Amino acid sequence: MELAETLARHERLKASETIAERVLEDKNLILEYQKKMAENREVLGKWRRKNVTELEAEKSYLYLGGFFVKLPQHKVREIVKKDQERLKNWENATRKRMKEGISQLQKIIPSERPAAVVDLLLKETKSP
Repeated sequence: MELAETLARHERLKASETIAERVLEDKNLILEYQKKMAENREVLGKWRRKNVTELEAEKSYLYLGGFFVKLPQHKVREIVKKDQERLKNWENATRKRMKEGISQLQKIIPSERPAAVVDLLLKETKSP
């Protein structure tokens, strides 16, 4: 093996390692977003099962980055719903970035899977 080939292979491996690290970081971010979204869904579900007139009279504590705030239930519900939307947008953007990274990895180091299978795995689909 020539020196040039060895250096080129080393550069490809270095680039793939950097991209793979980013992909794994994105995967962890997605898991964090999904965990927070599940917590939000749980809270929204509990409120949905309560009587609406009781909700308007009650106040709830909301943790906002280092301190608790007591707010009316309808305000807390609005904040949680907005947080849910924000997390979903972040998750979608991170998932798209992760798929782009996987696609780059596939170009640098092709897998044993057929190209059609890889394309299907990386295809962007929207859930209803």
